[in-house]
Amino acid sequence: MSRPWVLYVEDSDHDREAFARAVAGSDACAADVVIAATAAEAKAAMSRHPRPPALALIDMRLPDANGLEVLRAVQVAWPGRLAPAVILSAYLTNELVEACSLAGAHSVLAKPASVAEARRQLSEVVQFWLGRNISTD
Repeated sequence: MSRPWVLYVEDSDHDREAFARAVAGSDACAADVVIAATAAEAKAAMSRHPRPPALALIDMRLPDANGLEVLRAVQVAWPGRLAPAVILSAYLTNELVEACSLAGAHSVLAKPASVAEARRQLSEVVQFWLGRNISTD
């Protein structure tokens, strides 16, 4: 049996590092974390896993696609087995929230400006969703 895994898709080096620090050594993150900088990297990572991620954290603006395209790729890869998906955006609008909701995202979060706030926010998201979605099947 493989461990649950978290898919984190983010093109910003700064944000990826903040996330890595937020989950490093965290008891709340009882999962392997796969970090991708592009949609293509995310799709390649998905192809290596037989099960869907326990949580998908996806940046809305990626260099090769938008976050909803990555979300659709997760949905296609594991039909009917979608894990919680959280879209992250620095440009939060009502239209974006609605589009994400219609696409199947479980929540949409505004990216915080400070590193400390980013760490806190990401740690809370991981704790919330993984505490509800870790399975051992």
